[in-house]
Amino acid sequence: VVRHALLASAEQAKRAADIISRMRALVQPSSPARREAIDPDALVASLRFLREPELARQGIRLTWTNASPGARPLGDRVALEQILHNLVQNAADALDGASGTRQIALEGRAVNGSYQFSVSDTGPGIAADAMPRLFAPFFTTREQGMGLGLALCDTLAGSMDGRIAARNLSPAGACFTVSLPQAGAAA
Repeated sequence: VVRHALLASAEQAKRAADIISRMRALVQPSSPARREAIDPDALVASLRFLREPELARQGIRLTWTNASPGARPLGDRVALEQILHNLVQNAADALDGASGTRQIALEGRAVNGSYQFSVSDTGPGIAADAMPRLFAPFFTTREQGMGLGLALCDTLAGSMDGRIAARNLSPAGACFTVSLPQAGAAA
């Protein structure tokens, strides 16, 4: 039994090392992320097309509000899609087993020269002891999680001169905000 556990641990460590080396390759300074003005409505339409059927089966409603029509984030579309897909998945996981309204709200808005995407859910929120470690590699609150999703999101956001932050909502729920430079805004 101990031998099997050690082999399984070694295999997990190898997998994690492989994922980290792939993450590093994605964000090497020698290959900076592509920067283009992204249409947030088109980006979210693609995400909704892919995610809404499964979310609907789980009884979760996904909404999109563009509070700043015409404003464009500047970044790498593929990296931004990866971040938003991960945040929507995490929100769906947080809603698993939650009672009451089960909703994930995406919003985009221009704020002081940056463009912010927020992903909010009506789940239980983030435990106070987990908040400081959310973006640390290998930290997870899920039994099957590897703790690399939010670390990757943080790395990808940073590669686009952006940042990601989390906060709890009142009375319940969590909100993750991805801030990117805004196309056409003074640097």
